[in-house]
Amino acid sequence: MSIWFYTDAEQQRLGPLSTDELKRFFRDGTITPDTLVWRDGMLQWRPLGELAAQLGLVETPPAAAGIHAAAPASPPQPPQPPMPPPPPAPEPPPPEPPPLTGRAMFSLGVEPSEAPPPRPAPAYASPDPDTQAEHNPYAPSQASLSPSSALYGRRSGDRDVVYAGFWKRAAAMIIDGVILSVVAGLGGEVLGTIFSDLSGGGEAALMVWVLLVTAAMYALYFAWFHSSFMMATPGKLAIGIKVVRSDGEPIGFLHALARYIATVLSTIPLMVGYLMAGFTGRKQALHDMICGTVVTDKWAFTDQPGMQRHELGTAAKVVLGLYALLLVLIFVAFFALGLAQAARGIH
Repeated sequence: MSIWFYTDAEQQRLGPLSTDELKRFFRDGTITPDTLVWRDGMLQWRPLGELAAQLGLVETPPAAAGIHAAAPASPPQPPQPPMPPPPPAPEPPPPEPPPLTGRAMFSLGVEPSEAPPPRPAPAYASPDPDTQAEHNPYAPSQASLSPSSALYGRRSGDRDVVYAGFWKRAAAMIIDGVILSVVAGLGGEVLGTIFSDLSGGGEAALMVWVLLVTAAMYALYFAWFHSSFMMATPGKLAIGIKVVRSDGEPIGFLHALARYIATVLSTIPLMVGYLMAGFTGRKQALHDMICGTVVTDKWAFTDQPGMQRHELGTAAKVVLGLYALLLVLIFVAFFALGLAQAARGIH
């Protein structure tokens, strides 16, 4: 007697079944010709429709049935003496089906190299969806998102993702620039002086140490904040954006460090790499394309995508407005200084 296994709509392996039970399941609609089945001796899982003729699941056409009905009946045969029944043999345990491979594997969306080891099949199909998910090795995780992941992003599907455009990113860069000018500026001077004194160098050594320490603090600032659980620098947090991989997953420290180094390519020439964020499809700058990252709204790739905001936001408007006013004041000051120097030259 053949022992059969089959998969349900959730791709959960069920069974074992005898051949008669398999036919009954097919007749009452529990399984369909597209259902994957397997029995001992088969190399891989196959759709039931490919085995329909072998199992006698193909219905006899009405015309053929009429021809057979009209055929003359064969003369009755004399009864044969009954044969003694064979002694019952112990029923062997049902064989363990092989892991899903080939077409069956890809129909379940599992890569062959990632196929988990086979698990014992339940004796019956549980009607409880939670129980089915517990026994199904291919079911997605049912764990709920923690508050921090709901706020700062664990991937839950690319659902109407709002990407941060050029002006949001520019506002965040202005805030980070102000912070770094104070922290890295003072830190570079202090630590550079200390290292220069320890190395016994002169003015040139002091300048080199200050530049090296300042550059290291810039790199650590962006790499640490972008790879932290916040996925954003203080400037990006204030604007409400974050840096993630293209699939919404967070980036690691080395990935974030490489992204910062790649900003050098976006800076030259004339900040063209940064300007690309204003017209590329996913608002990616040149260094984002190189490192496979995107800058999105802080609610993107979470369980609350409706919280995302397409508009610029109050914080970004205030920062950009103040920065524009500062540039105007600087331009006016330089213009007035030039006029004053020109007036002195005339006199």
